[in-house]
Formats: sequence, structure tokens, C-alpha cells
Amino acid sequence: MEIKRFEEWIEVKSDLHKIAIVRRIREGEIWWCALGENVGVEINGKSKTFARPVLILRKLGRYSFMGVPLTSK
Repeated sequence: MEIKRFEEWIEVKSDLHKIAIVRRIREGEIWWCALGENVGVEINGKSKTFARPVLILRKLGRYSFMGVPLTSK
């Protein structure tokens, strides 16, 4: 059974929320995103920042997009 790191993610998420910056993204770009620690079978972030590269598939609005998490290797 995998050990979940929810407490660590809550601290990182809180810090990210305080410094939130709106970035201009475009479809087809790859961005490092903090994916967090997820409850189900979704892809979790890696390292201390819970980050993983994400391919931007579709921009949905100013603050949202549909993306696919990628491997870092």
C-alpha cells in the first residue's frame, strides 16, 4: 500500500495559493504544475513541490485548462 502525503501537500498548496500568479498558457505547451497528492488513482505530483510536467491540451478559460500529466524522464 502506498503511503499518502496529504499533510505535506496541504502546506505546499497553502504556500502556492499565497503567491498565485496568472500565467499565459497556450495549447501544446508543456508546463511544470503542482498536481498535489490525490485520493484516488489520479497521478500524484513528485518531489517536495508535488510537481510534474503537464501537456496543455486545451485552454478552457483564463484560470483553467485541460492537461495530461507526463513523466519527468
